[in-house]
Amino acid sequence: MPLYDCMLLLKPHVKEAALMDLVAKVGRHVYRKNGVLTDLKSFGTVNLGYGIKKLDGRFYQLVHLAAEIELFSPILMFLLLSTFRVN
Repeated sequence: MPLYDCMLLLKPHVKEAALMDLVAKVGRHVYRKNGVLTDLKSFGTVNLGYGIKKLDGRFYQLVHLAAEIELFSPILMFLLLSTFRVN
């Protein structure tokens, strides 16, 4: 299976419990698609080199996921984006 990377970028005020819940949901979704999370790294709060439109500040939480999954398509990316959005 090919290896895919996914970066989760969250607002700094999102609580750690919500972040871990989000990572668990993504992991379950990957598992349901016959995939495996091979790596998970949290970089904590980072200073971005650029601002994000309509969001205040440049400090965000960053989590990196690496996953092996059989089917990774634009449709799956859209589902991940729409399903796992956290305010």
